[in-house]
Amino acid sequence: MGVPASKVAKVRVRGPLAPFVPAFRAALKEAGYTPLSIVNELRMLSDFSRWLQEHAFGATDVTAARIHDFVAARHSAGHVVAYPPRLFATITGILVDRGVIEVEHEEPLVGSPVDALLATFEAFLLTERGLAACTAAAYVLRARRFLARQAPGGDLVGLAARDVTDAIRAEC
Repeated sequence: MGVPASKVAKVRVRGPLAPFVPAFRAALKEAGYTPLSIVNELRMLSDFSRWLQEHAFGATDVTAARIHDFVAARHSAGHVVAYPPRLFATITGILVDRGVIEVEHEEPLVGSPVDALLATFEAFLLTERGLAACTAAAYVLRARRFLARQAPGGDLVGLAARDVTDAIRAEC
């Protein structure tokens, strides 16, 4: 007998990015993502695909500016899920490889200085520290909460080591 399939692992992606899900899943598997991490990435891709569909955009309309608009809309609607840049890099890479879109020659847009800082922090956690994507995402979420409380405008000048220590103790 085989292992029963979990319904949690079934993610239905609707919208213009749905045809690219098999390639997206394969790219994540090839990159060494665990099954649960793949499910989480697919859920985020599903959010983006539905948003594109709701705004009458197709796969050919995926650009850095459109991604920025999506992330900004999610944040302004109160969603706390941090959409990692690698999610968008993977899907745009697939769209470029398939000839759906062309490579953009400009830097991808980042929402704010805090978003840029958190993206750098996440990249550090994934590449330098070798953390799993879900663990890095949890750390980034905590860091986002810390920055929202301690440095709402993104100004880190007044922060001291004591502030970080106190925040970690509060989390515990």
